Amino acid sequence: MKIFKEEQRFTQTWLIVLLAFSIIVPIVITTKEYLAIDSKITTNQFVLTLLGISISVAFIFFFKLKTRIDEIGIHYQFSPFHLKMKLLNGKKLKKYMLEAMILFQNMEVGV
Repeated sequence: MKIFKEEQRFTQTWLIVLLAFSIIVPIVITTKEYLAIDSKITTNQFVLTLLGISISVAFIFFFKLKTRIDEIGIHYQFSPFHLKMKLLNGKKLKKYMLEAMILFQNMEVGV
């Protein structure tokens, strides 16, 4: 049997564009508040807020999904949450497929 291996990172262009647009709003709001004449935000708070926003958005680029499919089953690892590969063996996969089939058969389909 062939072994299939794949590694995915979250660096797609559409995701980067989405993150860029989503980071603009909090940065603009924070900067407006900081530059206001009667602002209560200190320079340290402003810098820490911008740093926190940047780090939280940059964190997604550390994510990586590794997948390997072989005769034993499906092995997967989602870094940084899984330290080692997890295994879905054939018995578990058959059980999940059976549960999914039963679920879909019992669903009421409205017209």
